[in-house]
Amino acid sequence: MVKFDRYVAINTPVRLLYGISKLDEFYQAPLAWPAEKRADEIENTFLKVAGISKNTLRPQLSLPFNGIESKFLVGLAFRFILRDAIYSSQQRHNQGVLGHRIKKWRRAPLYREILQYSYRDYLDKFFDPLLSWTWD
Repeated sequence: MVKFDRYVAINTPVRLLYGISKLDEFYQAPLAWPAEKRADEIENTFLKVAGISKNTLRPQLSLPFNGIESKFLVGLAFRFILRDAIYSSQQRHNQGVLGHRIKKWRRAPLYREILQYSYRDYLDKFFDPLLSWTWD
């Protein structure tokens, strides 16, 4: 049985599976770019983020991201949140799903592995096995 100390749900999607499918879709947004240009486009997106982070944003300033870049950055932000959630949960209670050992000081190989998991993967491989019911 899963037990929570506390939880917060603010403005949650009506359908959880739809919400997480959109986050996974946003993370995959760069696949819309031609394969031969994808790495350069992703690098350019990160350079834009770095450039913006050096300046103070003013309310009237529009952001220089197109639709694909915007979706990708939102998806990436949530993928990092998922990465941290998986790391923390498996550090507390290792379910044996991850191939790499959980090390406190050397996380890079484990983080690379965890970043391969989508939100749907998380539900299916980490969360659902703890429950006695299914999502579908």
